Amino acid sequence: MIELHRRSTFSSDALRGSVSADQRPNALPRQQIHALSKPVAFCSLCRAEIPGSVRDTNFQAAAEGHIDGVYVRLQAGSVLFAEGREAAFVSILYAGQIKLTTTTRDGKTLLLRIAKPNDLLGLSAALSHTPYEVTAQAIEDSLVRTYKKKAFLDFILNNADGGLYAAESLVNEYRSAFNDVRRLALSVSIASRMANLLLEMMRASGDALHAHPVFDILLTHEDLASMLGSSRESITRTLNHFKRTGILAITGRKVTILQREMLEAMI
Repeated sequence: MIELHRRSTFSSDALRGSVSADQRPNALPRQQIHALSKPVAFCSLCRAEIPGSVRDTNFQAAAEGHIDGVYVRLQAGSVLFAEGREAAFVSILYAGQIKLTTTTRDGKTLLLRIAKPNDLLGLSAALSHTPYEVTAQAIEDSLVRTYKKKAFLDFILNNADGGLYAAESLVNEYRSAFNDVRRLALSVSIASRMANLLLEMMRASGDALHAHPVFDILLTHEDLASMLGSSRESITRTLNHFKRTGILAITGRKVTILQREMLEAMI
């Protein structure tokens, strides 16, 4: 389910083309709309506080008062936009995680990367005036702010801070793609690829300085297999091996790295 947090006269009807028919946006009550006429500090629906590092990004500061958009709350599993659809919007992720996937000609789905707060979604398609090249699907309850493509492109063309933020976003996409190719091309085993991915997730979590870093993995084993060019069974065996040998501990979705040096030695 997708719900809109209105902030302007930007019509929610236009956004319906980006989601499936059973995921229609629903307007929020007037009091919740009014709450978002001020700088956003939390999601009015889930009450989850939005980190200051997200609220106070250069893009948010630069965009304030210059470009209209709507806040969209995505429940886990909801699709923000689909591969092959017209790129009518660009969105910035405020809270949560969204997976970006593509489908091969034989129908196989490949998970390309996980978008994190502050990431711009749909930017490359908007800049190249081509359809979305990926599908963006929430893997947990998420909050995005969505802008019409033309308004967004006009804004980054005429605003130095906005243009710089967009350029930085493209650089981050390149780095992510480079790391993916390197992980697949240079790692000779599934264990090596998994070790590399776990270390990347650890660094992205902000907990890397701790002796035993802890972070959440919201991806299924099938998703991990898609990222690592493997099978779900191989991913399960590899993680079980890491647990048996004391490299890590897994409780629910939480992963604790117990022997970081062993993971580093594998890559």
